[in-house]
Formats: sequence, structure tokens, C-alpha cells
Amino acid sequence: MSAAEQVTNEEHEDSWDLSFTAVELKESTALGADVRLELDPCTTVLVGKNGAGKSLLLEKMYAGIWGAAGAIQTPEPDPAHFACEVGVESRTSENRFLKLRYECHWRPRDERPENPGAEALPMIADADLEVEESCWILGDKDQLLWRVDDGVVTYNNGERGEIAAGRTLINWTISRRGRGVFVFPSMAHPLRELFFNVKRVPAGIPGISRSNSEREELAVPYPQPLRNRNLVEPRRLLWMAYRLIDWHETTPQLYEEFVELGRRIGLFDKVHIKVYRDPDANSATGRRDLVSILFDGTDFGLLSDGTLRVAEILISLIFPEVKCLLIEEPETAVHPGLLSSCWRRSTRTRTIARSFSPRNRRT
Repeated sequence: MSAAEQVTNEEHEDSWDLSFTAVELKESTALGADVRLELDPCTTVLVGKNGAGKSLLLEKMYAGIWGAAGAIQTPEPDPAHFACEVGVESRTSENRFLKLRYECHWRPRDERPENPGAEALPMIADADLEVEESCWILGDKDQLLWRVDDGVVTYNNGERGEIAAGRTLINWTISRRGRGVFVFPSMAHPLRELFFNVKRVPAGIPGISRSNSEREELAVPYPQPLRNRNLVEPRRLLWMAYRLIDWHETTPQLYEEFVELGRRIGLFDKVHIKVYRDPDANSATGRRDLVSILFDGTDFGLLSDGTLRVAEILISLIFPEVKCLLIEEPETAVHPGLLSSCWRRSTRTRTIARSFSPRNRRT
């Protein structure tokens, strides 16, 4: 890809479909060894004994991806070296397929840089780490797209640019917005979208830390407030609720898909979303409705552990923005037959990493 193909904005962001094909985690104290994980185009299953490190592997994979996309906040990142291979397929040109290799390496800094990019972002917001980043097109002769050496960007034509020290170019696509013209290689924005749309479904029940007797009915304000400290419901439960409400109000085809799949796998017979419209809504104050969700007459906040677990997995599978879904111990609190139906009924193709305990595995 030549320098002429570099872009300064996001106009070509939607021209490519990207998916992880392999992930490498290096210099991880927790894992104890370098790991390379080859990913199936649809579903990758990790099987092993309890304590074998299945969930830890997913946790560190997630940490590596988000470390590259965001800004490291710890002086000892784990893993300290993240790499991945990504398949890239053009949406506009038939039979055009590329394979990228992306790497990011964090090291403790001996001295603070003379120019930390303070005019754009304060260095104090990040851990004091040197960042080395590179992205290549793999082929008979690998081709460099860009390289970052602690704030200095080298493009594939030999020209250079400057970003804040301690940042990756992937993160700079967010940080640089509205700060003037900056040349980004054409794959920087699509990679950012891939990294930012990796979702992790942790082990356990969505946000439930209280006993069953302390669960409460869930009624949420809508549209969702950007910041509201009075919302004390668990974050995962809120994420699920707002996805269903958004689909019901703005994207009915996704809501209908969730309802249809939920019925087919036996999760529920009927879903009812009750919207209590704001009687005082006007152009000056805006609209603030109150919304509750019922599965077969039971409030969303009072659903059983297994129902909530399957609902979270199903919503994540349907959510179109999710590019890669990492699920830890999906069998937790879920009947194996219901879980198996969930996988079979999912119509979307994406890379999913999930871990099972061998004693719970079903063929």
C-alpha cells in the first residue's frame, strides 16, 4: 500500500471487513510463557482442567487489545507485548484480501521524553511507558504500513510524524480528533474499530453481587444518561437492558431477531418492554422516559441466573458492533441444552473465544 493510499480522515473506514486470525501474548508474568492462539473464522473453543488458565488467557487477550487501543494506566502492563494477525476483506472489490500483522510493545521509561506531546494530551494521564508499535501487510514480501517509536511515527514512504509519547497510533485516531490535520495510514481507523469492538463476557452472572433476596426490579431512564451517579444497578445488567430498549425504540429488526432467537432456544415465550413516556417532554428540556423489561411477566432485574446469562450471550451475539466476542465459562448457571441451542441458533458469523470445563462439555 503506497503513501498515496494514506488518508487523513475516516472516509474509507467502512470499506473493509476485519477479523482476528491469530493472537500472540508475550512477556506476561501471569501466563508465565509466550502464547500464540490461532482463531477459527467462526468459533474457537478453549478446553482444559480447572486452573489451566483458560479464563486468564481470555483476560490477557482482552488486556492486550485494549492496551493497544487505549492508554496504559499501569507501570507494569501484562502482557507487555501484544501481537495479532488480522484478515482484511474489501467490501468494494471482489477477491481482494489482505493479511495484517500488528504489534505493540510497552517498556518502562528510563527518562521522561523532551517532547511528550503535551500540547495535544497531558502525559500525566498515562503510565510512564515507552511504546513501540508496528503494522505490516503480510505477503511474499512483507510491507510496512507504519511504525511508532515512542512518539515518532514512520510511514511506509519514509516520512515521519509525531504523536504524544506513550501512545499508540491506534489510540491517536481517537485522541487527535478535532486537533487539526494529521496523516493516518489507511488501516489505522479500521483496526481501531476492530479493537474497540471486542466485547468480553466475564464469568458469573451479569453484575449480580447481591443475594437473590436483595434483587430489585429494574426501571431505567431513557434515553440513557451519559453520566448519572444515581444509577446503582450493575453495569452489565444496564448494558443488556439498554441494548434491548435501543433496539425496541430505534432498530426493530435487531429487537425482533433477539425475540425470535430467544423463543426458538426456549429462553422465554414473550418479551414486553413497557415505556412510561415523559409527560413533560419538550424541545427545551428534552425527553426522559422510564422503561422496564419483562420476560414472561418477570421483571428483568428479577430473572434467574441462567436466564440472565443466556440473555447476555445472545444480546452480545446479535449486537452488530461486536467484532469479536470473548466468553468465559458460558456454561455457568446455564443448562447445557439451552446453551447448545444458543450457539446453533446464532445466525451471525464472528470470532468467538469461549472456555469450557471438560466435565461440562457436550458434543
